Amino acid sequence: MTSIDVEEMQNLSAMIVGLVDFDKCRAEENRVIIRENVNEQLDSARAIYEQLPDRLSHTAGIVADQLELRNANVDQVNVVYFPQLGFLTVVPIAKQFDVERSMLDWEFMIK
Repeated sequence: MTSIDVEEMQNLSAMIVGLVDFDKCRAEENRVIIRENVNEQLDSARAIYEQLPDRLSHTAGIVADQLELRNANVDQVNVVYFPQLGFLTVVPIAKQFDVERSMLDWEFMIK
């Protein structure tokens, strides 16, 4: 049987406690959350991620304005971000809306 270096285990434990925010991990089940100010790039990515819902809503408004959808009886424009794929924009089209005129440079996945 191999022996365990108690001092090394204590150092490892202290390092983990210093990196992981266990209170937030408990609040958001099934996620490991690293404390702020551990890594500048991680903090920057976290800030961008937290702003994503507002940015997507703002982008949906821009899309609606550019396509003149606000006056075309279109209820809602949705913009969703998939990290592996990119942005997906969902536009429910009203019958009187001229798709060909307004979305010439769009790639339609589902019609």
